[in-house]
Amino acid sequence: MVEWAASQLDDLERILNPERIEQTLLERELFPDVDPLDDPKGDPSRYRIWGHSTALRHINAV
Repeated sequence: MVEWAASQLDDLERILNPERIEQTLLERELFPDVDPLDDPKGDPSRYRIWGHSTALRHINAV
């Protein structure tokens, strides 16, 4: 039982080593530099503007 516990502790220490965690994160690309889900244009407007007047926004709400 003591041998098993010692081997479990060795495994945990190896896995939880900060360098190993960093390497794992880089390998799995969990935090990429550029977010593939990022939409730079954002959500589309809620309004349909007919013409150039923004005064009609409240009328043309979708």
